[in-house]
Amino acid sequence: MIQSRLQSKLFLMMMALAIIPLLVFVGLTEYTQRQVLLQTAQQNLRALARFQSLQFDEFLREKKQLLHALSAKDIALTKQLNQAPPNRASLRSLLQQKQTRGKLSAIGFFRHNGRRIVSTGTTLPHKLAPLTQRGPHILGVVHFSKASETILRMAIPWRDRREPRTPETFLVVDFPFSLHVRFLQEKRAPAFKVNITLLDQQQRIVCGSIALSHTRHLFGKTHTLPSPFQTPHTGTALLPQRYKNQRGIMSLGMLIPLQETHWKLLVELSEEHALASLYTLRRHSLILIFGVMCFLILMVGLFSRQVVQPLRQLLAATQAFARGQFDATLPTPPHDEVGALIHAFEQMRTELRSYYTELEEKVEHRTHKLVEAQRFSELLFQAIPDVILVTDKALRVVKANKKAFELFGEDIIGRYCYHLFEGEGTEHTQCIAHQVLTKGQPISVEDDVPHPQLGELFYKDFYPIHNQHGEMIGVLESAKIITQRKMMMSQIIHREKIAAVGLMASGVAHEIGNPLASISALVQRLQRKGKDSPFSQTYDELYERCHYISGILETLSHYARKEPLQASPLDLHKEAERAMALVRFDKRLRRVQLDVAIQQTLPLLWGKDGTLSQVFTNLLINALDATEDVTSPQIELKAWPTRDGLRFSVRDNGHGFQEQDKDKLFEPFFTTKEANKGTGLGLAICKQIIEDLGGTIEVKHAAPQGAIFEVSLPLRQAPIHTTQPEDTQ
Repeated sequence: MIQSRLQSKLFLMMMALAIIPLLVFVGLTEYTQRQVLLQTAQQNLRALARFQSLQFDEFLREKKQLLHALSAKDIALTKQLNQAPPNRASLRSLLQQKQTRGKLSAIGFFRHNGRRIVSTGTTLPHKLAPLTQRGPHILGVVHFSKASETILRMAIPWRDRREPRTPETFLVVDFPFSLHVRFLQEKRAPAFKVNITLLDQQQRIVCGSIALSHTRHLFGKTHTLPSPFQTPHTGTALLPQRYKNQRGIMSLGMLIPLQETHWKLLVELSEEHALASLYTLRRHSLILIFGVMCFLILMVGLFSRQVVQPLRQLLAATQAFARGQFDATLPTPPHDEVGALIHAFEQMRTELRSYYTELEEKVEHRTHKLVEAQRFSELLFQAIPDVILVTDKALRVVKANKKAFELFGEDIIGRYCYHLFEGEGTEHTQCIAHQVLTKGQPISVEDDVPHPQLGELFYKDFYPIHNQHGEMIGVLESAKIITQRKMMMSQIIHREKIAAVGLMASGVAHEIGNPLASISALVQRLQRKGKDSPFSQTYDELYERCHYISGILETLSHYARKEPLQASPLDLHKEAERAMALVRFDKRLRRVQLDVAIQQTLPLLWGKDGTLSQVFTNLLINALDATEDVTSPQIELKAWPTRDGLRFSVRDNGHGFQEQDKDKLFEPFFTTKEANKGTGLGLAICKQIIEDLGGTIEVKHAAPQGAIFEVSLPLRQAPIHTTQPEDTQ
């Protein structure tokens, strides 16, 4: 690299000192010679153009005189023409004699309407345009590609002195023309290699002096000339100007009008021939410049060998030092400034080697500590039981812990955090993390609605993340699952409400129980004394009503008693009766057909007293809600023994459930009821109680409509341990 740069600088310096002045001198010389050559070519072209115009005018005058001579009175021809019909063979013989004497291409007689009478040669057609002009005149130029010949066609009236009226017959003669043009060029200006072209009034090419095989396709076409040639003054020659001719060659041209006709004579000289000596000078100059450049390259090579090569080796050794290779070989130092530089590099290598070894040891030690700290931080990050997400300013997840991957999948990196928690289709403005980025303050929220996919409730904390410059670069999100906690809190509140109702019912039962006991005793006394009384049936009915009221008071008093902390035998029939006694107060039950089929001799279960009555109560209340809008509501409660346990079901003919909601019915806080009509905890609590008893609960569609909740419970001989909300609290 250093060698190429020094060589380039040295080469550019020598170019500035030697090549540039040489180029300036050659350029000035070429420019001066070019101007001289162009002026000389213009003068020669002007003289040649004037001479050629005179020659063409003389040629045309000769042809007109020859035409006058041919049209002089010829008694034999006149006699033959006046015959009716004319003797064509005799006329053709006489015309052939004139053609031979005049060295003509063709000669013939034509009527004034252009029809041929007789002719010789092969160039005249059978019909021409109408002939009306007097005196000799040019009909035009005809080109024959087969014969490679250009013909000048002229006509003159054939008059009879005895008939001075408008002639009816014209003598038409074809003169060879291109040979004369070529002769003029070769005779007068062979050294200039000019091209002579005749143009008519419309600037169409009549003929040219160069080889016909090269210009045949141009005859008859309009010649495009530069602007100074467009409006020439008659009788004056225009100065030459460089332009591109019809063949695309840069040329010098002179356009001169002819006196004998309305044609113009264009004399052209190609710029290549005009500047031929200039091109020779240019070749010699290029050879000189090439020789100077070769000499400069040789000098640069010698300088590189003496100075640049050691520097290049020193550069390679320095690059090796930068890579930590301190054993690289330095070049042999010469006895000059380059040698002193190499000695300085040798001292630097010794010091760098010592410093590099010490630095490597420090870096290795600190790197080990840093890796251990990072590993420990990563272990702590992954061991956090809550969901931890780190997002950028666009709220895309850039890092997550193990819990986040377990809940949301392995593809959460790069996804938007609000899509993870709120679901796809959520706008970023609805995300709490967006508010943190806007306000720059931490925010904590607790979910009221379960996650749309996971069915869990989260308590989420959002913290802004700042870099070392104090700029906010992202958000740290921490999400803790609180579904079980909220469900347990709801159970505690529910139980406290029931306990409060029980306490109130206990007081009411006490206040009502004493008068009721007195009334019951009086009724029994009346029954004993008035067996033969006509009111005996009334006494029996009063006693049954008192017993019914006493049963209700006993059921209400049950809720005021604390539940035992240990498991005990459970009577499924008794638990169902407790639930029905509580539900009996619901006025909706009056219009429902309730069918109960539970045997009183079912085997006992093992569990906490009152838990199954809560299951029955929740299932019956759900059935009442489902049949509220049904015309003939029906609820069926039945239980039966199985081989290894008991099974009971609650069936209704209500509105049922959607198939896509089947897996979500037992999730906490999920409900299909209207707002303010359910918390979504009833079935979740039922499922937890049944699972604590070792059983299962499932839901099925009923025919023709409605739903069936079916519970299976095993028979156990030993106590089971259950978790109570009160104990947890």
